[in-house]
Amino acid sequence: MKILVLGGSGFVGIPIVRKLQQSHLLTATYQREIPQEKKCTWVQLDVTKEGTLRSLLNKVEPDLIVNCLAISNIDVCEQDHALCNRINVRPTEIIKDYCTLNQQVRYIFFSTSNVFDNKGSVNSFENDEPNPCNHYGKSKVHCEEIIKTMPHYAIIRPCIIFGIPEKGQHENIFNYIYKGLSTGERFTGFTDFRRSPCYVEDVALLVERIVEMGSEGIFHASGEALTMAEFADKVADFFKFDKSGIRREKSGDTGRDKYRPKNTALNCARTMKELHFTFRPLQASLEDIRRRLI
Repeated sequence: MKILVLGGSGFVGIPIVRKLQQSHLLTATYQREIPQEKKCTWVQLDVTKEGTLRSLLNKVEPDLIVNCLAISNIDVCEQDHALCNRINVRPTEIIKDYCTLNQQVRYIFFSTSNVFDNKGSVNSFENDEPNPCNHYGKSKVHCEEIIKTMPHYAIIRPCIIFGIPEKGQHENIFNYIYKGLSTGERFTGFTDFRRSPCYVEDVALLVERIVEMGSEGIFHASGEALTMAEFADKVADFFKFDKSGIRREKSGDTGRDKYRPKNTALNCARTMKELHFTFRPLQASLEDIRRRLI
């Protein structure tokens, strides 16, 4: 199968490329430095330049498209709606046009748990009605609405994705906490932000499963639901770090709650049942990370 991975050089994209390149003819995009994966054809892409993505689609003629492109920084999306829409929404509009002309093409899209503004304690289900409270979430809901008109699609909604970033990749919640704990630098662990962090390697396995099964619909990717302070505690306990550097604060005390939902934890029971897939527990994820750090 010919597969095109958009954002293949990113934190989420690289593990997906490593999985899919074993069994498929893979083309993936990068922005600055070309990655080292040799079984994949790499193409530099600036998605903000109109026409570049359309040209790439016509050249590659993929059977399946995986879209990992996104501006996920909530503050940046609030400050610049136009930039957010250009990167988060416009590619899906172009891909929709392509899939309308090529009805057999499948599309796998990364959405977000930020499509929900959950103020309760029950994790959000796949069929719950989206109600985003920030522009990042709104941009993803807009994409989901477009995608649902397409012939063949799978929408993946992850909560926070964590793991070990490679050179040039943005920080994520794990290495932010790990760096703070290992250096003794104080950092904030919010006690009222409830999330369900998912290990990046599991996300790649989930994509591989969707590709191989030909599954369609909406799928949630999440791990154990906990606050960010609890997540920091578990990382500290596992790696035997001193916890005294963790500042336990409520988001309202720092102004971080303005555009951020209190609870974006996801229920993924239907996803796991339909795909015969299990997300590993946090302990097992940390064990895998430790092996990779050695």
